[in-house]
Amino acid sequence: MTIKRIPLSKALIWIFGSALVVNGVAFYLFYPTFFQKERRDPKAFITAIVQTGPESQALNTDYLAELLELSVDAPTPMKAFNVKSATQKLLDSPVIQEASVQLVSPGIVYVDYTMRHPVALLSDYENVAIDATGTLFPFTPFYSPKNLPEIYLGLEEFPGWNMPLEGEKIALVFELLDIIEAPVVCDLFNIKSIDVSNLFDPSIGKREVVLLAEDHLDQYLYPRYLRLSSKNYRQELANYLKLREALVEKERSQKATEIPTKIIDLRIPHLAFIDEKLR
Repeated sequence: MTIKRIPLSKALIWIFGSALVVNGVAFYLFYPTFFQKERRDPKAFITAIVQTGPESQALNTDYLAELLELSVDAPTPMKAFNVKSATQKLLDSPVIQEASVQLVSPGIVYVDYTMRHPVALLSDYENVAIDATGTLFPFTPFYSPKNLPEIYLGLEEFPGWNMPLEGEKIALVFELLDIIEAPVVCDLFNIKSIDVSNLFDPSIGKREVVLLAEDHLDQYLYPRYLRLSSKNYRQELANYLKLREALVEKERSQKATEIPTKIIDLRIPHLAFIDEKLR
């Protein structure tokens, strides 16, 4: 009997083809079972977010999940979650100053973050707060109501979130905030607003810093607009503290219905021009 030899090239083709068929059948029979098992395993998917930080539950967990693009309806596989990308997504939120993310088994994302701390409201625009770095961020619905001073810069266009403000105007505002937050001032009266929009007015006579000071005396409110210069505002505020003693004594003797709003110009050394307007 004559044995017919198969060429090597054809033999290799047969072997390779047989392997493909066997592996294909195995894949078809066993992979769906493996996939379904992995799909049922909660450890294979992100199922929870644990948040920590200086403030307990400062942000709603649903908001964090939205930032991280995590959903209960379509769970994200643990293997597909990128920690570095997730951290950047949190930092892209204007209300988050610092953040770190860790992936903890089984199925837990650990988020540690620090919120921005508002020091004033920017009245140039609605619902905009500013922190000590000069960065802008939305106030509502992330923060509870606070008695914050309002600042008006006279901005021509919105600078954008996560962008720190720069320049002489905002620098002067922060210097004034430091002064009015000192015990010698804040214990006596409240600064409601700071207006530096006319700081560089072409007319020298119109250049000014305007503070709205509010005194709460004997359950009545005494509003006063203080007009200060951009150079000698510290001395002018000190002069107002001395003048205030006489004003308080006079205003306490008045009836509540007769309390006027006072405009006090302190820009000329050793003088104070007072204009009173009934509300």
